[in-house]
Amino acid sequence: MATMALHDQHGHHNPDHGNSHEHSHDHPHSQMIAAFKGKHNSLDSFLDKSILTCFKPDNLARLLASPDIDLASVKGAFTQLPNIHRATSVKDAIAAGLDPLLDIKSLSAARVSGATGKDQIASNKARLDPRFKIGFSRLYGHAVELNRENSSTSVAGSGYTNGRKVESGTYVFEQDEMPYACVIEKVWKGRLCEECLRGLPVGREKIVECPACAEDTTVAVEDGNHDTSNDRKVEGSSSRAQEPSAAATPLPTGPARFCSRECLETAWKTWHGYECGAAKELRDLKQLTRLALRIYWQNTRHRASIVSKPSRSPAKSDLSSLTSVTAGLSLENHNSTSNSNAPRINGTDGSDIMLSQLCDNFSQLDSIRKTSFLLTGYYLHQLLDLPEDAAVELAHLQALVQFNSFAVKSQNLESSEASESMAHVNDYVIGSALYLLASMFNHSCAPNAMAVFGKNCSSALKKSSVVASKQSDPSRKGPDPRVINVLTNRTLKIDPDLPVQVEISYGPQGGRMATEERKECLRRSHLFECNCSACNDRYAEAVLQKAYKCPKNGYACRPMTEKDKSCPTCGIEIDMPLRRKMHQLMARLITESQAPSLSSSQRLALLKTLESTQSKIFVDTCILYGNTCDQLAMVYAESGDLKKSIEWCKKALKVVVVHFPHDSIEVAQETLKLAGLLFNNMQVKEAMKQVQIAITLYKGHFGANSRHPDLLELYEMEKILRPLV
Repeated sequence: MATMALHDQHGHHNPDHGNSHEHSHDHPHSQMIAAFKGKHNSLDSFLDKSILTCFKPDNLARLLASPDIDLASVKGAFTQLPNIHRATSVKDAIAAGLDPLLDIKSLSAARVSGATGKDQIASNKARLDPRFKIGFSRLYGHAVELNRENSSTSVAGSGYTNGRKVESGTYVFEQDEMPYACVIEKVWKGRLCEECLRGLPVGREKIVECPACAEDTTVAVEDGNHDTSNDRKVEGSSSRAQEPSAAATPLPTGPARFCSRECLETAWKTWHGYECGAAKELRDLKQLTRLALRIYWQNTRHRASIVSKPSRSPAKSDLSSLTSVTAGLSLENHNSTSNSNAPRINGTDGSDIMLSQLCDNFSQLDSIRKTSFLLTGYYLHQLLDLPEDAAVELAHLQALVQFNSFAVKSQNLESSEASESMAHVNDYVIGSALYLLASMFNHSCAPNAMAVFGKNCSSALKKSSVVASKQSDPSRKGPDPRVINVLTNRTLKIDPDLPVQVEISYGPQGGRMATEERKECLRRSHLFECNCSACNDRYAEAVLQKAYKCPKNGYACRPMTEKDKSCPTCGIEIDMPLRRKMHQLMARLITESQAPSLSSSQRLALLKTLESTQSKIFVDTCILYGNTCDQLAMVYAESGDLKKSIEWCKKALKVVVVHFPHDSIEVAQETLKLAGLLFNNMQVKEAMKQVQIAITLYKGHFGANSRHPDLLELYEMEKILRPLV
């Protein structure tokens, strides 16, 4: 999931973005880093420093260089227990009315004795709309597709328009899906409930704190780098992993906080009671490692497992045999290595999916990643006093969440402090979650559907006119931000001969990234070769690559690519050293213009210099130039200069229309932005035109009866403008 990354535009983690700090305490760690030479990922990308300190560096270096690894060798490299300051008092929790915890080791033993599989829990009543089904093929594995059998029934009861197509804006699930497990993003701790991810009540006296949590007076610092070792499915055009902040942000500490007693009690018996004593150590681990641990608690409570439990210690050659032979989400959907021997999902409506039917692709991982997952699993086994076989289980769960988890997004309505004319909705990544049914969707760089979060259910969204806002009354919680549904953003037509898949984006999308960049990102993060329609559209890609102007004649000559050393029209040679210097200047200006401490005038000056530099070498449809135009529109709106803001917003819209389909959500959002500026500047006729275009685009994505916040805003503008036209 999920999901978007590139955290700048999609919220999708960039796997090549390394941490800024270096290990400097001893030479063996340098040896370990050297072991990764020639590979895409570094040691820091996978292992937290707190985990590394628990293993002998020289043994670990040899372990990483070995082609095989087993639990015994990991155990041999382990040197010391983590330093844990356990101040948790279970007695205090029980005295406060919380239930005694189940014994994890006893439950784990029950799993080994034969309860595995039979007691695994399926998805939480979420099922597909009858117009869709779970299909299966040897090429793609499991996938969500249009239900051709349903379309052949009577048109009146099929739910299809004319019995042959599904309209854009159709919800794929009959009822929204709750996560199998979920974990809050670190930066939102202290601001959101750690169980339901809703906003905490206003006033400390209304916030419910865990009575057993240790008082933590240390200050954790977020170094400004995101977890780069894992990719989550994320979608949307402007999602952020956290609120804008400086490079180093103090992370909230102290006891776990909840919005209500109900959330505290649920969290205590499902995960927090087991983590409470080691909360400080767990807080420093990567996001998806913490999610894997939440899944482990869920599995153990329900006597479920995704790996077979051998009766002996695994030998070196046994680690790959421990891999769960499963299918579920075919993340190898365009890869010939897809495992056709995986267990099939029995039903077609998705209501009986189990965790063991999701792909963890563990056998497909490189040895470095397998090793890091097993090291982390063994560390958690020692930290939390888990059964030893939990190390292997947790290693597989880390792989599973890498390929199947979603970034949970929440929308916040924001407006500029200087002007209300640029009020807009921002998406923030507030957590990570695993969903069983939602994990069945395959990827496309030109998706025909998108994941949506935070509704009560799809039917309630269509009927409700209430837009979610910050909740100060815990008794009125509002929509659950964790729930997910999938919404079609294209009209899908039944093909009588071939299955029509419903596809979302795992992050990379056409228009945002070059084709080879997208394909390489998906190879590295999800282990498949993408052959979607966007990746096969070589003509469109070639046109978009022609982003450079002739330095002598400008638009009088045909545009050039980055590799062209001379103008294909007039033949003038390109000064490549000068072009590289201009690229370096633009990179510096982009970085400096994003500094949060800048005043509006300082940011405007930097952006004007950047635009002037870009306009000398780029055509006005280049995506980089469009981003700068969009930023200039924002800054001018904040200063109250709506006329100039509109001018730059139009230029940005021109770029978006070139790079994205005319009916895409990106075009819809940019059109809404322009409509809002025109509306606030009282350019009535032009504003009405853009409002109506935006309404048509949004209806195409969310449905004619949708109560999406952007659509409600557009309806209000249309209502005010109509008498004035």
